[in-house]
Amino acid sequence: DVRVAGIGCFSECPALRKFEPTKLPNLQSDKKIFYNCPNLEGDFELDAWTEINQDNPFTYCAKVTSLRLPNLTACNKSSELAWMTSLTNFYAPKLTYLYVSTLRDNPALKSVVLSDAVSWIGNYAFYGCTSLESVYPTRMTNLTNLGTSAFAYSSVSGDFEFSGIPLLGESVFRECGRLRSVKGYLII
Repeated sequence: DVRVAGIGCFSECPALRKFEPTKLPNLQSDKKIFYNCPNLEGDFELDAWTEINQDNPFTYCAKVTSLRLPNLTACNKSSELAWMTSLTNFYAPKLTYLYVSTLRDNPALKSVVLSDAVSWIGNYAFYGCTSLESVYPTRMTNLTNLGTSAFAYSSVSGDFEFSGIPLLGESVFRECGRLRSVKGYLII
């Protein structure tokens, strides 16, 4: 049972296809562990991750299809989970803080589950997620920041409700052709 992996432990291993088990309940490391492993496949579940504080643990892992991070509360660095071109599902029901570009440019991403208490969605968080169909929750009453282009050029659909957002970035929903309604108010 792997508990700690050093920085870049499996980084830039282009031939790496399988890592088993994909359910890693005790793995603590997030430090570029699988950075730029373009052929790594699988649905990963990492129960021990509560925060991502290092760069790019799965960035450029083009064949990872699902990430389940049931105890993740914060993504504190830029682009931690970006450019994963086959990622379809992202499940982090305790995640309240998404920094800049957290899940940007994941063209296969369809479903995202965040905490009901999500408070911060940074600039470009879901930018370019062209298959994005659903984001839960759609009612975000604790949100204090919705960053510039957070959902721009994504295919996010549905109805969103916000309450009292003090920081609303530019072009938040730019070219979101399937977005049906946005309800809420800003604090000015």
